[in-house]
Amino acid sequence: MKRSAIFLIIALVATASFAQQVPVPQGADLVDDFGDGSLSLFFDFSGGYDENLIVNGGGGLQYFGENFALTAEAYLRKDDVYSGTSANTATGGMGGLYFWMEAGGVAYRAGNLSFRAGRLPHYDYVDSPYSLFINGDGLTANLLEFTYDDGRFLYSSRWMELNRNSDAITTVYPIGFPDRGSNLHTFAVRFGDMTFGIQDAITYAGKSFDFEYFISPIPAYIIQDARRQGGRPWTETGEENNIIGIFWTWDRTEGWDFHAQWLLDDGNLHWLNPSAFPTNQPYKMAWAGGASKETPYGRFSFYHAGATKYTFEPSYGLPGREYGYAYFPDVVFRLKGSPTDTAIPFETMMLGYKYGENNLAFLGAWNGDLAGFGLGASVEFTISGSKSPANAWHEYNYNPDNGTELLNEDRLEWKVLASLGATRRIWKLDLYAGLALGYVINELELAASGETAVETQYTDVPYEQLQIWRPSTTSRFLWAATVGGRYRIKIK
Repeated sequence: MKRSAIFLIIALVATASFAQQVPVPQGADLVDDFGDGSLSLFFDFSGGYDENLIVNGGGGLQYFGENFALTAEAYLRKDDVYSGTSANTATGGMGGLYFWMEAGGVAYRAGNLSFRAGRLPHYDYVDSPYSLFINGDGLTANLLEFTYDDGRFLYSSRWMELNRNSDAITTVYPIGFPDRGSNLHTFAVRFGDMTFGIQDAITYAGKSFDFEYFISPIPAYIIQDARRQGGRPWTETGEENNIIGIFWTWDRTEGWDFHAQWLLDDGNLHWLNPSAFPTNQPYKMAWAGGASKETPYGRFSFYHAGATKYTFEPSYGLPGREYGYAYFPDVVFRLKGSPTDTAIPFETMMLGYKYGENNLAFLGAWNGDLAGFGLGASVEFTISGSKSPANAWHEYNYNPDNGTELLNEDRLEWKVLASLGATRRIWKLDLYAGLALGYVINELELAASGETAVETQYTDVPYEQLQIWRPSTTSRFLWAATVGGRYRIKIK
């Protein structure tokens, strides 16, 4: 889905202030980038500060034809978050610079059917910074997607590569992360200016691609059960996790837009009949909603989302069951040549809702034009408890049977963040700048799980070492800033 340039910059600066990502405009996602056959080169440079000096320089080539689109966009970055690229220099590197592939892919459409493939930024069907099935920050991943849309009915199937041939060595994964992949199916029908839809996601370990999950519109839960149950000649091995959800959007002609989205990872019927259903499995679920209004003074928006504890996690801490709804099966990685693990920035972890489990988030935003500038501002407030996208059940090795939980810890993280952004076009140069200021109380920090055995058959010593994000006693001010420009040369 498309986002306005100014909102992108605000969101990226906000993310940078506590995730240490480089705030630059994101690449084309090739969803609706078809055009009149324009071919262009562009060059982009930006600099900023987020606890470290950040520099980013590069560019790309883009072609937007009537039925075919192409994008190739790459950068050299330095942010002291990831290791630099090796080079034939006296120091063996390039001063900490590393290559980042922002977008590289192609798209084609024929009538109501469209297809895209490559390493591309991608979004949820629900256009929200708090979308549940796909991270609203538009993270880049290798993907394949085909979409049928006749204006009344829409169906899309998206495959996302999570890990393949990994060489990311950590304490828990001494030979690299296992191969992992995920698929998302979206079904939607439109009635006037309203859309109702169902979303169906599956994540699997031990392989990075599954043809049947990609090509078949049968619900993933049925495919999973039909293939994995024993006593059949077609029985298969493998571990997978299914997540389902529904959504609603309403795009009013007078400038109002509304949306709501709900996701279910797991649940129980204990409340219906405790004796018949004795296990008090927690409801692992997330929700999101928002509204915006276009006015003569710009667009005003409000968003809210939340998720209960344990949502998006794997169900077992065992080898072969690394199917948490996240890009990585661990929360750490190692810098080149380092014997110790370093935290992966949390917002780059989540495949779905950007803040993960055990969270409430609220965001108010405005964007508009004034005196030739594109302007935007936002204020965000979040509350978070412990999060464990890799280690199932946090400090337990299996379901503690405590029912549904949300923010029920003595210590919680409280965070507020205000962001400002501006863009201005001067001839062929697009200039942009952003600033974020905030404060966090009891900041989330990685900590040992301190795992307690609930069911001994689910204990695996290496997996007990997967760390957990927990509220700490650290409180501090947050700030980040960026400034940059993009120069575009039209070839045709």
